[in-house]
Amino acid sequence: MFVENHDALELSDETEPLIYTVGTQGLLPWPEHVFARMLILTALYSKAEGEQQTKWRAEFGFMLNILSIWEDNCTENFEYKYLFVAATLAGIYGLWVATIPF
Repeated sequence: MFVENHDALELSDETEPLIYTVGTQGLLPWPEHVFARMLILTALYSKAEGEQQTKWRAEFGFMLNILSIWEDNCTENFEYKYLFVAATLAGIYGLWVATIPF
């Protein structure tokens, strides 16, 4: 499974510089990419080196903020994604969801 997650991360890294361009057009791939990337990074987090974890923590904060904005504006489509990501991060940090340090 670890290899598959790294393959997914490689594809996500290739897509990342371009995916936001369709988001500005109101197309769906950007939100799906953000959610999928969060799942990939959280799956790999525990096996990553400290420096990589630090980099990903910053990305977690950015992505959780985006999901929060989308959730505020369209609860039906994004609430479950936001809550899932928040709970996953809380588990990683050993915190209650309300105390995630972002």
